[in-house]
Amino acid sequence: MNNVNEILHYLLDQSRNLKALDKGPLLAVFDLDSTLFDVSPRTQAILHDLAAHPKTQEKFPEEARQLAGVRSMPEDWGIRVALERSKIRATLDFFETVRSFWVENFFGNNYLHHDRLYDGALEFVQQLYEAGARI
Repeated sequence: MNNVNEILHYLLDQSRNLKALDKGPLLAVFDLDSTLFDVSPRTQAILHDLAAHPKTQEKFPEEARQLAGVRSMPEDWGIRVALERSKIRATLDFFETVRSFWVENFFGNNYLHHDRLYDGALEFVQQLYEAGARI
């Protein structure tokens, strides 16, 4: 299976077949981050908030300026690729500060409002549900 449509049709067929054979529903379990939701806006907001923080600007003035321009892309996982792409040159202390702040905030609730559903994700899950799958 090479694309999302093939996967969807396969899962829909499996769900319908299980239902027709009275074998119980297909169970579909989804990881939300980077599967149904684009979390790159969340990561970018976290990094930009750290860059704007007065303590960051005082301790790492040049790095904070550069961090404010970092762009997180949907295909990035975590912060490493975005930071590498930005070409920030800094001390280990700076990168440990960034990682610590990101972990503390990414895995909390304060930035979830930045997440965006991937195009078609809701419809994908709804079609599975309507075909009898348990989500």
